[in-house]
Amino acid sequence: MKVVLNGMRKCVEIIIMLLYAILCISTLIGVASRLIPGFEAVSWSMEVSRYSMIYMVMLTNSIAIRERDEIIFEYVYKRLPVKLQYFASVIGDLIILMFLVVMFRFGLEVAVDNMVQISPALGLPITYAYAAMPVGAVVMIIEKLIVLAVDLKTSIRAFAGKELIQKEGEA
Repeated sequence: MKVVLNGMRKCVEIIIMLLYAILCISTLIGVASRLIPGFEAVSWSMEVSRYSMIYMVMLTNSIAIRERDEIIFEYVYKRLPVKLQYFASVIGDLIILMFLVVMFRFGLEVAVDNMVQISPALGLPITYAYAAMPVGAVVMIIEKLIVLAVDLKTSIRAFAGKELIQKEGEA
């Protein structure tokens, strides 16, 4: 299982790097086509840049979840007693998981419903762009389930009175 998970993570990282390269190159081509005399105008560069960025953001969020680099209500969270911080982490994980499931469901629905719509410059089904939401949601759900399992284990140990495990990032 760990091999599959590490393989997925490596693939996501490689895809993110490729998408970033595509984003940079297509943006550069678009700018060059407008500024350099004699360079043929390119209509597709904006769409390629936009779609690359959308996929890149959706996939990068999975890394943020894995590294616990998410937005949290730190002001309130840090003022809770230590045991309640663990409990609040689990509640936060569950809320985010519910959101990701909703995002997957509706993202998939929108992607399927728009299969006949064609992107103006590339001439591809717009479904490919909308598919970023369910694809990103699946990867984020996998990462969030792993984080939830760790938080549940830590929370159970804390409430059972066992030695508290110091959370990542705290020194």
